[in-house]
Amino acid sequence: MDHLVAVVIMALVARGAAFALSEGQALWWIGKHLHRLPLAIAKPLGLCGHCAVSVWGTTALYILHLLPEPLWFVPLYWLAAAGLQDLIDP
Repeated sequence: MDHLVAVVIMALVARGAAFALSEGQALWWIGKHLHRLPLAIAKPLGLCGHCAVSVWGTTALYILHLLPEPLWFVPLYWLAAAGLQDLIDP
C-alpha cells in the first residue's frame, strides 16, 4: 500500500508543478524562462508533466520521508507515476 501512495503523490505533485509553471498560472513567470534551458533540463523541471515526475515527484517523496528502500525502486516509481498521469489526464 505504501508503494501505491508514493506513486500517487509523485504523479499528482509533478502534474501540479507542470501546471503551475504553464502560461497564465501562478508560477508562469518561472515557467517562461524554462524555454531558455536545454530540453534535457527544462522538461523535467516543468515543460513536460510526465518528465517532471523525476524531479518534482522524487523531491516530494524526499520531503515527506517516503523514498523507498532500496533506492533502486525509484525508477520504477517514475514509470508508474508517469503511467498514472496518463490515465488521469490523457
